[in-house]
Amino acid sequence: RVRGESRGEYGETNLKEADIIGGGLDNLDAVLKAAEGSGCEIVVVNATCVPVLIGDDWRMVVEKSRRRSGLEIHYNAPSAGRELNMVQVFFDRLKSDPVFSQMKPQAGVINLIGFPDTLARRELEVLLGKAGVEVNLAILPYLDYDQARHFGRASVQVLYPSCVYAGLYESLLSGSASRSVSPPAPYGLAGTRRWLKEVCAAAGVGAERAESAFDEAWHSIASEWRRLRDQTGGQRLAFVLDAEHLRRLLDEGGMRGVPMLETLREAGFGLDFLLYSPPGARPGSAKD
Repeated sequence: RVRGESRGEYGETNLKEADIIGGGLDNLDAVLKAAEGSGCEIVVVNATCVPVLIGDDWRMVVEKSRRRSGLEIHYNAPSAGRELNMVQVFFDRLKSDPVFSQMKPQAGVINLIGFPDTLARRELEVLLGKAGVEVNLAILPYLDYDQARHFGRASVQVLYPSCVYAGLYESLLSGSASRSVSPPAPYGLAGTRRWLKEVCAAAGVGAERAESAFDEAWHSIASEWRRLRDQTGGQRLAFVLDAEHLRRLLDEGGMRGVPMLETLREAGFGLDFLLYSPPGARPGSAKD
């Protein structure tokens, strides 16, 4: 279901060997008919490579179900180049929701987009709150439909740096009156301080409040950080890789936004690299 906390219900076509040979459209039609009577608002047909390989005309069956029921039906088939993102589907529905359209941006209020629901994100929310920035909501990789109706309260959208989400970010924010920022991801002490100051500045909060919030958090963990860093002192991590993978390691975009080497160095580790080149290839280097 779209609203509420339900994750929905699942049906299976349960294709057998005979269905692979003769086609599985009757199975799909039976599952769709069951869904039509379930009271749902959206139906998503998730396909494996099997319908593609056996040539089943799923479009015909889905279209018949749409006409019968009037339901919104989507088809997800990554193997056929039709990958569906349900966050986008729900967000498109939200744009016609009266509550969504009535929201006005408020100063000092932000949305976090692309930050997964982890302890790290909750720590960031606490830091932001102490600095005077309100986190309105967080979306991606999940979306709570009812909370997302208030998306428009935020005057600033804070995007996690991710090449995977780049296209989705652009689509979600199309037509938005708010501004968006995407500072380097907040990993490590220096990275978190830098991120907090940039987000606060975008939200109209002074740098001194960001520094004060960070310093308070730092003092609460300083002794533990130093103890753990002493344990890593003198230890070294070795990376064995080719020049292409070294370039990826140096590129935060290729590491899902994680500044891996900077974070490891800050934690006290020494780093060594052994570059491998296939026989006959020109040896690569970090300088290259």
